[in-house]
Amino acid sequence: MNGGLGLSGATKRVAEHARAFVRLELELAQAELKKKFQQLAADISTAAAATKPGDRLVLLSAEARPGTTVQQLIEEAAVSLKEKLELGRFARFDGGYIASYLHKTDPSLPPTKGALVQFDTDGGEVTREIAQQIVALRPKYLRREDVPADVIERERRIAEEITRNEGKPEQIIPKIVEGRLNRYFAGEGGVLVEQAFIKEPKKTVQQVLDENGVAVRGFAHFQVGQA
Repeated sequence: MNGGLGLSGATKRVAEHARAFVRLELELAQAELKKKFQQLAADISTAAAATKPGDRLVLLSAEARPGTTVQQLIEEAAVSLKEKLELGRFARFDGGYIASYLHKTDPSLPPTKGALVQFDTDGGEVTREIAQQIVALRPKYLRREDVPADVIERERRIAEEITRNEGKPEQIIPKIVEGRLNRYFAGEGGVLVEQAFIKEPKKTVQQVLDENGVAVRGFAHFQVGQA
């Protein structure tokens, strides 16, 4: 299955900034239909930003054009494009400063990966770099506090079991376990602010954010073909 991502073209002024991200999927899209498909994604993204739907079903019933709902727009486009189309998930952020990044794996086709990131303020180029990092490394959580307690406890048990099996002295086991947890969440555990910053691996994302006087409030990552 192929597909593309759409991003609403909302204003970049911080006080008025609201953006939405949608994922549309289609089967076997042809390159010459790219513009029509991208316009459809943009129209739906704009509707999501404007109507502030709470979930996917509400978005489908929202008005995308005068007298036409998002669902109807998709159905009309499916006939026009002669493709099977469906709306994937969507994300919307209001307020703060919103940065985005769309990645193409093929220059002749719509973007297949993307990220939408909400910051407290405009941090300049670093905001786009953080969005690119999210697309590249696909973090699951913003900070450690966002990780479910059962996930943390499971990883702690695993780290403690490994450490004990290595025969480490009892008094240093807690310190070693914490170190292993930190490395896990900075890596495959997927905590954004604990990850190494791709452009400067000796620094964490949090350190780079602090240096630039900006904070991440939230983010969404999208990839065609994945939930």
